[in-house]
Amino acid sequence: MKLIKKRILTYDIHSYKVCFVADAKLIYDQQIHFLEGRYEVRLTAYEVPKSKKFPDGVKLSCVLLDLLQKIPRLLLDNHEPYGYHLHTKMQHDKAHRVSVDVRDFEEAIEYFMGHVPRVIKDEI
Repeated sequence: MKLIKKRILTYDIHSYKVCFVADAKLIYDQQIHFLEGRYEVRLTAYEVPKSKKFPDGVKLSCVLLDLLQKIPRLLLDNHEPYGYHLHTKMQHDKAHRVSVDVRDFEEAIEYFMGHVPRVIKDEI
């Protein structure tokens, strides 16, 4: 995989603010489609400078998108003060979080992908 060094934006879904993260290196980037393209999973991880916001030096975003309705159904991300966490009620309560006990971003991706089939099953 090609490593890309750039500045990334993060979006705070609660304050609706866009924040810059200093130099970031793309370390994981994958898109997966389900049910003939109705759903898309986007998995993205950046290596970022270790900081209070990203103590392990990784900015992770895992999102399950319903492309038919054009809305996110499930989101896993990481930042302070929550660490790795799952947003399971994206439509109704963006602030709702479930803490995820994982060692690193790769384990967080596995955790997220384990939840995807359940969400899709509930939607069809």
